[in-house]
Amino acid sequence: MDKKYISFDVEASGLTPGKYSMLSLGACLVGDTSICFYREIKPISRNLIN
Repeated sequence: MDKKYISFDVEASGLTPGKYSMLSLGACLVGDTSICFYREIKPISRNLIN
């Protein structure tokens, strides 16, 4: 069985999960970026760090 690796990326509006929101989640298969996943998520907090 060949090993496969997945790269994940999470974008958030701040540093602390309790105060800020996740904004997007992405993932792709390492070596084959045609197999990927990306979703934007509705924020649940108005807090934001620019």
